[in-house]
Amino acid sequence: MWRFIQKLRYRRSENVREEMPGHALEGFAGSYFGRSVARAGDVNGDGYADLVVAASTSNTAYVYLGGATPLRGAPITLVSPRGGSNFGADVSSAGDVNGDGYADLLAGAFASSTAYVYLGAPGSPPFGATPIALRGLAGTRFGVSVARAGRRDRCRVMGGG
Repeated sequence: MWRFIQKLRYRRSENVREEMPGHALEGFAGSYFGRSVARAGDVNGDGYADLVVAASTSNTAYVYLGGATPLRGAPITLVSPRGGSNFGADVSSAGDVNGDGYADLLAGAFASSTAYVYLGAPGSPPFGATPIALRGLAGTRFGVSVARAGRRDRCRVMGGG
């Protein structure tokens, strides 16, 4: 289970501390749910930040859409396009790689030396049917780490030995 810690907000002008509610997200036992958690940006263009949570042993990642009520509704499930590949070993926002105004996501699948780019779009689910596959050399663990690399149109994918 992944639990979001309650945040404390301090208003200096009034010398008041407020406790903000926390949220709990639960995954299946043994799925490594929450092994990687990242701010997704705004993948569907609704003006709210979204969240992506990996569950690598079940080869899935979950996208929780933000809103006026945080983490509302059931998550969007992203499933490994190639089966037992440790899909979701790492997840990250990719920024806006195609410049369409929607945040995009990265999901690593190191057992198949692949990382996937999911392009954000309006609506729900906000992703197209087929992600863009970035492939490394076999056996290099390409996709063990994925990250946005600073600029909105760049991403970084790493492997290991």
